[in-house]
Amino acid sequence: CALEKLNLSRNKFEDEVIGSLADALTNNSSLRSVNLSDDHAISMNGWGAIFSALQSPVCAVEKLDLHYNSINDEVAISLANDLTSNTALKSLNLMGTGINDETVIFLANALANNTRLMELDLRSNDDVTVTGWQSFSTVLQSPTSALETLNLCLNSINDATMISLADSLANNNKLK
Repeated sequence: CALEKLNLSRNKFEDEVIGSLADALTNNSSLRSVNLSDDHAISMNGWGAIFSALQSPVCAVEKLDLHYNSINDEVAISLANDLTSNTALKSLNLMGTGINDETVIFLANALANNTRLMELDLRSNDDVTVTGWQSFSTVLQSPTSALETLNLCLNSINDATMISLADSLANNNKLK
């Protein structure tokens, strides 16, 4: 079977099930897209297993959709750490995950040196303040970042933050 897309959204999987999925991802070279959106039952252990699986040289997942999950700081730090060495993931959806400044700072630091992730959706994350969004300027200025598409709509981005982001865009030739 050469399954390429797997949509498991709106389920309530426990960590044991997510661990089994993670094990499968480490050995699957055909699966390109995984949707685990809107599953609030997954804990840090489950997310850690998924993020670790993405590091497998066999894992070919290019698109990971986690929108409308509750991503706490511990989960976000784990994700950011795994993004620093990720070799396959090209698209990540974190829309409406409740991320905050600390999360965005960790993501920004990881993505500044990530040469694979090309698309990031951070829509509807109102807990991020000026501090978080301004830290994201480092990604936009980084010559090693592969980011081409960044969705920041429906956030509380004020004028000062927009000016900071706009200044970063002045030398960015990758965002489309």
